[in-house]
Amino acid sequence: MTDMTHAAIAASLGFADEYHFAKRFRERTGVAPRDYRRAARSTI
Repeated sequence: MTDMTHAAIAASLGFADEYHFAKRFRERTGVAPRDYRRAARSTI
């Protein structure tokens, strides 16, 4: 859980941009980062 933007998360992890972060995230988890974040917020 963080208030960081997806772009800030991507940069902190060393991705060139948010697109590449989202693509790899989706490959690993099966969901887009925004959907993952929405699901996590709804369980709080």
